[in-house]
Amino acid sequence: MPPALFDPSTLRTASPRRLAVRVQPAAERALRSGHPWVFEDSITSVSEAGGHGDIAVVFDRADRFLAAGLYDPESPIRVRAIVHGEPDEICRALFRRRIADALGRRANVASAQTTAFRVLNGAGDGMAGLVADLYERTLVLEAFTVAWLPHLADVVEAFEELLAPERILLLVADRVAHGDACPSDLGEGAVLRGAAPPDGVAFLETGLRFEAHPFRGHKTGFYLDQRANRRRVGAESRDARVLNVFSYTGGFSVHAARGGA
Repeated sequence: MPPALFDPSTLRTASPRRLAVRVQPAAERALRSGHPWVFEDSITSVSEAGGHGDIAVVFDRADRFLAAGLYDPESPIRVRAIVHGEPDEICRALFRRRIADALGRRANVASAQTTAFRVLNGAGDGMAGLVADLYERTLVLEAFTVAWLPHLADVVEAFEELLAPERILLLVADRVAHGDACPSDLGEGAVLRGAAPPDGVAFLETGLRFEAHPFRGHKTGFYLDQRANRRRVGAESRDARVLNVFSYTGGFSVHAARGGA
C-alpha cells in the first residue's frame, strides 16, 4: 500500500536562534568559492549545540560573513550552505525565489512530448540537500539531510504556489530515514499533498510513455538526468544490436528500439 498522508507542519520547527560557526582556512576558501558543504572536521567552533534544521551562520577569522545554511548535527556534512557572500534570510520567501529561478532555467525542457523533468537540483539550484522531480502533475521531493525536515512545510507551500501540482510526495535518503530525528512515518516515503498516486505515475519523454514508481524505484522513480543520453542512444541505434545491462525501467532500450535497433 502507498504511504498515508503526512502533514509536514507537525514536524519540528527550527530554532529562532542562529548558530555562529567558525571553520578552518581551507573551508573558508571553499565557502568563498561557493562550495555548498561544511564538513564536521573543518569546524573549529560552534556557538552552542544546534538541532537539525537550525540556521548556521559561518564567519571567517575576521568575523566577516561567509555563508549561512541548514545545520545537521548527525551528519559529517554539518552545514548545507544555502546563502553565500551576502547575508539573506533563510525562509519560505527565499525558497520560493530559488525554486522560481530553477523553473526559469528549465523553461525550455517541458513540452507536450516531455512531461517529466528535474525541477530542483539541490546545490546546483541553491538548495543543497534537496531535489525535486516533476512527473506531469506529480511532484516528488527527496531530502538527503534531516536538516530539511523543519523547513518542509515552507518548501511545500512554495511549490504549491509556483506549480500547483496534483500531489506532492516525499522520499528521504536511507541515512535520514534511519536517524533518530526522522519520524518513522517518513521511512518508506510520504504523501504530503493530494491523494496517493496509483501504482505508477505515467509521463512522456520525447513522445515515449513511461511510468515512474516513486515509492519502489531508484531515485524518485526514474533517472530523469539521463534523458539526453537516452536520446543519443536512440539516434545512434538504427540497425544496431543493443544490450541494455542493469536496465531498470528499460528507458535506454525503448529509445533504442524507436531508433531502429
